[in-house]
Amino acid sequence: MSQLPIENCRLCKGAINQDMVFGSTIICGTCKNTFQVPRKKSKAQLILFAFLGTALLFGGAFYIYKKTRGYDELFASLSEEELRQSLKRCPDIRCEIAAYKRLHELKPSQAVYTANYAFRLTDSGQYSEAQSLYDSMLSAGEGTYDLMAYAARNLVGLNRESDAVKWYEGALSIQPQLYDVTKELALTLVKLKDRDSAISLLRSFVDTHPNTRGRLEGNIRSLLETHPEALSQDKLQNQKIRLYASRGGHHFISVTIAEKSEMFMVDTGSSLLAVPTELFEKILKSKARNLKQAQLKLADGRIVTGHTFVIPELKVGRFLLKDIEAAHCENCAPLLGRSVLRHFKTQSKPKGRLEIMEITPAAEI
Repeated sequence: MSQLPIENCRLCKGAINQDMVFGSTIICGTCKNTFQVPRKKSKAQLILFAFLGTALLFGGAFYIYKKTRGYDELFASLSEEELRQSLKRCPDIRCEIAAYKRLHELKPSQAVYTANYAFRLTDSGQYSEAQSLYDSMLSAGEGTYDLMAYAARNLVGLNRESDAVKWYEGALSIQPQLYDVTKELALTLVKLKDRDSAISLLRSFVDTHPNTRGRLEGNIRSLLETHPEALSQDKLQNQKIRLYASRGGHHFISVTIAEKSEMFMVDTGSSLLAVPTELFEKILKSKARNLKQAQLKLADGRIVTGHTFVIPELKVGRFLLKDIEAAHCENCAPLLGRSVLRHFKTQSKPKGRLEIMEITPAAEI
């Protein structure tokens, strides 16, 4: 007689005999409880369980070792290929930092290892340790857009916003469509109290990437609703506004009239400041002087009937101007023409695929 899989019922504890076994099912003759015959584990299963147990044991040991000795010691003896494979299994950024650090030590001439080591340090907030790596790579002529963007982020982390602007601009000069870098540069400019350059950057980005209008319009409007105090004549020295545009794009600048700010496109071909009639009716009609009907030529060459007038006072950024000739018509776009630009010195500074225009006030405005 074969040995019974179990001797007693699990429920009533009554004795089980061979007559109660039906294949893989047991029906207790006393309480009629039904349950399955316990399966014997095969040799293969026993080997698998033994292997898994060993793996768990070593895994636990590895975890304890990692916690007590650190990743640096774990990776110290690994080859380049072993480190690259380890990176694929890294569970956290500490592991990645240690792996890239060791790769950088093994292959200091491989910029990709040094850059990724620096990136992970920046991501983990270790800005001081990362900065020497960025300085070394950038001084050696490494110039990828992601390197420049990360170098700028690291400088912001070190509260060196003025230095960060250069590298944000460098990244955008290579890839002007970078949305995150554009927003980070705008935020950095705001921290530097350069509201007007930040607005110009965001508005120009929307002009060349209309699909971002919904995401950036609120930022632009919020900045426009801040009205920085106009600079007095004695504070104009060394003041400037940097206007941004991607190659072939347009430069925009904030103009404030009667405490309401709007974005105007810089147009050296327009003789006057031009405003739509709707804007004129809303904020200018009661203040305009010398209102005269006139024939106006639009940018596309059409001649339309509009009006010329004089605006007693307006601000271009923080620069206060008085008695500015302007025009309005139904189809006029908001344009900053020569009647305003003559009060400034403009200097174009192309930077890769980025067009930067610096506006500084003339001796007196």
